[in-house]
Amino acid sequence: MNQPGKQPFSSRRPAQRLLGCCLFAIATLLWTSCQPTQPTAPIKVGLVAPFSGPEAAAGEAIQRGMLLAIDEINAAGGVLGRPIELVSQNLMTMEETAVSDLINNDSVVALFGGVFDGKMPSYRNLANEKEIPLFGVWGAATYTADIPRDHAYLFCVSITNTDAGQFLAQYGTRVLGIQQPAIISDQSDWSMANVEPLKIGLSEQGIPSVAIASFDSGDANMLSELVALRDTKADALFLLAGTFESTAVIRTLATLGWDVPVLSYWGASSRAFIEQAGLENVSDVYILQTFAFADAPSDKSQALLTAYHQRFGTNQLSEIREPTAVAQAYDGIHLLAQAVEQAGTTTGSSVKSALETLETPYDGVIKVYKRPFSPTNHTALTTDDYMMTVWHINTLIPAPRPRLEN
Repeated sequence: MNQPGKQPFSSRRPAQRLLGCCLFAIATLLWTSCQPTQPTAPIKVGLVAPFSGPEAAAGEAIQRGMLLAIDEINAAGGVLGRPIELVSQNLMTMEETAVSDLINNDSVVALFGGVFDGKMPSYRNLANEKEIPLFGVWGAATYTADIPRDHAYLFCVSITNTDAGQFLAQYGTRVLGIQQPAIISDQSDWSMANVEPLKIGLSEQGIPSVAIASFDSGDANMLSELVALRDTKADALFLLAGTFESTAVIRTLATLGWDVPVLSYWGASSRAFIEQAGLENVSDVYILQTFAFADAPSDKSQALLTAYHQRFGTNQLSEIREPTAVAQAYDGIHLLAQAVEQAGTTTGSSVKSALETLETPYDGVIKVYKRPFSPTNHTALTTDDYMMTVWHINTLIPAPRPRLEN
């Protein structure tokens, strides 16, 4: 019996409150789950390269190599749980502002480039100032030699001037047996920077002096220079020039009927070169590279080849322009991704330190990279990774004896 003045006790109110709270929580959860998922911010990587003009093939090759690596990385979950996004600038139309735009406006965590070596030091200075790793993946990069002094943010996954001179001199003397070569070069910053290392390399092979001729960049007439070199009884030519100038040299040699081996840097590696010089004129042209799809194909290179054809709609090796640039850019992106993952952050100084102390070997398309960089070495490739190639129809293939013999 209820006592007078007392209200009957009921358990309904607490239960109702609990039920209300649960319903509210469920409704909130359902509402939240129905909202659009906020995308994870991408990790942006910048590329400065020519996508128009005579060197557009190299720019395209770098870009495609980077994209193929990015596709793989993103398919595997990205880096630090974030996708990588490539932001490209055409060097030919935005020369002065391309790098600063990528750093300041696009907030890239790293930069790639290297087609025009003469511009890389200025890019490096800006990269150092902003503490942004800068990868040189095409061309030569001897300017990494001052790393101990200024702790440069420049990393090279390519051939260097010094090593190129050493390799070409050794290949010419040891493999081809040349004894009295000459050097012909255009007067670009890149070409002239390679003359001295080549002279040093030849001197170390017992050739202390060599005839040298140079011509203006963009010049298509070097008849007098080649006649002068022929008159020295040179038994081979080292060619340091861009694609257009290399083509002119080879055509002039054919006009002269001067049949000597030509050892060339990568100016003779583009399809434009073979199309303009003529296949019939290049049987004795040897071209320095670090990669060829036809060189003892590995599972890695075959997978890259398949991915290339699928992504870019090609079917034949001859349709892949500048395969060395593709491979070096591809490996460069993977090394960068590994460093960011190891650092646990995209902060430039931390990524730089991680690059210099990479803990896990990376099985790349060019080679297995084991501690490729250090605080005093930012060059991932050595002369052991270099090879000489020749043109076969429209494809670069390894020369009959592509590497140095021990």
